[in-house]
Amino acid sequence: MVDPLHAPNFSRNMTTLPIIKRLLFATTGVTVALVSANTAEALTLTKQLQFNTSNQSIWDNGDALGFVYDNFLGTDWSRSGSFGTVPVTNKPILEANTSGKVGLQTNIRLTSGTVSAAIPINLFLDLPDVVNSGETFTIKSGFTFDSQASFQTISPDVLLESKFIFNQKAEATLMGDYKLPLIDVSSERNLFDPVTTPELSFGGDFGSINMHVPKVETQGAKDSIFNQLVSQGENEFLTAALDLDKLATTIFPEIPPLGGSIKQGNFDFSYDLLDAKLEAYLKLQQAFSLTGGLSGSLNLGNGLSVPFTVGSDVSVTVPEDVGSSLELDLNLGLDANLRNLTSLAIGSSLNVAAGKFSANVSLPFENSLTADLGPLFQDSFPLFEQPATIFDKQFSLAGFNQQALDFTIPVSKKSDDSSGGENGNQSGGGNDQPSNGTETVLDSKTIASIFTECLNDGIAAILGGDPGDPYLLNTWNDVADSFADSTDNASLDPGSVYEMTGLSTKETADSILMVLRGNLPLTGTSELRATDGNVNWGDLFINQSGLDFNSAMQKGELSAIHFTENNNSGVSEVGFYNNVIAKSVTAENYGWPSLQAYNNVVGANSSLGDLPSDTSYFAQTGSLNEIESGKFITGITYLTDSDLASAGYDFNKFPGSQIVAFKFDKSVLAKSREPKKVSTPESSTTFSLILMGLFLVFSKCVRPQKNNFHQ
Repeated sequence: MVDPLHAPNFSRNMTTLPIIKRLLFATTGVTVALVSANTAEALTLTKQLQFNTSNQSIWDNGDALGFVYDNFLGTDWSRSGSFGTVPVTNKPILEANTSGKVGLQTNIRLTSGTVSAAIPINLFLDLPDVVNSGETFTIKSGFTFDSQASFQTISPDVLLESKFIFNQKAEATLMGDYKLPLIDVSSERNLFDPVTTPELSFGGDFGSINMHVPKVETQGAKDSIFNQLVSQGENEFLTAALDLDKLATTIFPEIPPLGGSIKQGNFDFSYDLLDAKLEAYLKLQQAFSLTGGLSGSLNLGNGLSVPFTVGSDVSVTVPEDVGSSLELDLNLGLDANLRNLTSLAIGSSLNVAAGKFSANVSLPFENSLTADLGPLFQDSFPLFEQPATIFDKQFSLAGFNQQALDFTIPVSKKSDDSSGGENGNQSGGGNDQPSNGTETVLDSKTIASIFTECLNDGIAAILGGDPGDPYLLNTWNDVADSFADSTDNASLDPGSVYEMTGLSTKETADSILMVLRGNLPLTGTSELRATDGNVNWGDLFINQSGLDFNSAMQKGELSAIHFTENNNSGVSEVGFYNNVIAKSVTAENYGWPSLQAYNNVVGANSSLGDLPSDTSYFAQTGSLNEIESGKFITGITYLTDSDLASAGYDFNKFPGSQIVAFKFDKSVLAKSREPKKVSTPESSTTFSLILMGLFLVFSKCVRPQKNNFHQ
């Protein structure tokens, strides 16, 4: 299980900034001025933006549909008058007023189901605090939902009420000074209790049935791990109970009554020896997840505008005639997506109570004595519960407001006598990419692959580039899988909980970051047909040998990452393993026996990311998807949304309700890239040294070839 994660921290790098800069951003609302010396330094700005929407449909994009009927059958009035005049004071002799409302008020309201949201978002921007005219710089950005972000959903709702209203007030004034309150009544009486969930009940000797209009209300909150809001709720709207003990005594006359009472004089005794009921029910279950991104436009001071998507790098060229400062106006909207998963669940349970007794003794001169005992045994036995999805759709949630953020960056003019000739000013605006000569441990031989435990979907990614076009540090490598090639119940089921949509990898100076995207939570999903009742992610395999999967395993060159504790892996400790032997766990997870069987069902939709589904990299007749054994090398660190945002991960790159992210020390891969040491005897001859030199030169000249598994 994942260790508790720290709360998102948006003050990244802020401790290294002059205090004046932090105060400016915190106190100027949405307008930020950057004040600095002429030397550029990286600046991270954080800001909380508020986005709201209300009364949107829970079924599709747009306002919720509704019907309202308010009708008053009756009359209301408000009148006053006076008569005569008192000499000297000129006040009325008699003054009176009356007001009231009498009649029948009927209200009917129907709604199709609503969602409202109040979402504070923590935004950060990375940009230089001083730029040069004519320079191109990069703005990095990211965001997370604040912990206070929430949404509320209400399933289709009904209100029916009718009430009699009698309101009347009257008073009189004599001679202008003597007030006579006559009546002040405000009264309402419901003709029947307001109906919000209309009910229907009926029964007989052997049981009963109760039903009402289902109503599910949910309250969304931020997921503890991923950058999304989630909620769920249910309502049991139909129940049927069968009285088994009553049925038994009716069918079998030899069974005496199992309940009754005995009265003798002032002594009363009642008993219920057995009460057994078989109950069946229907539930309406709803689960919602809200994800989203921020996008809009960045307006420059010269009237130009560029698209801006938070999470993606945006390059800005400073105009030559910009003046002493660059004015930027950022307008953002929340591109929210709401997923509604609505299910009907049918279930049954057996409820048993035995040995319930009650006694009452009436005394002539004192209060009665009463004793209650039992039930001496009581238990409920769930028999089954099976949900069936009746609606599953993700759609754009509309109605959100826009937010604007203005900021100013000082501009430092280029000097005519700047040193360095043509290349005198080569500093980019935040481009931290190394040159092509920077050494990396990932190359085109490195293949990462993962399948679910049931083999209902999988993805493989080539993590590096060709020699001469190396995979650069600090660059996300995003590999997409088909969004419609997952299976369930032995058939194609696009978008199911087993759907994998992408694998993203980033190599930094000291770590490898990996992000899995799809619909399967880190803890897996419930599946009654699985041996342990749960189907999860398999282990993630890494192969740097240039060989196919089975050959690398046989030669001891297969590595793997065990990142979830509750799958069926042969190892228990979460972390990175070498010398891995793989196994298949599809049988105990009600899964496909082979990759070929999976491909036969998915057909043209089938994809494994960078590799075709019928690739020879995997044995098509096999289904290896977890570690059987291996040597533990090092642990991994789980990544929060804040960590990913800081690393520049694009949350909108792939769909999917779940993100599983972690990093590990890249040295465990770098070691496999180190050349083997060549020892030379002290008595080596010049000829031996020449041969060794030729060998080393030749080995550097021969460029390794890209493997053909992704062709």
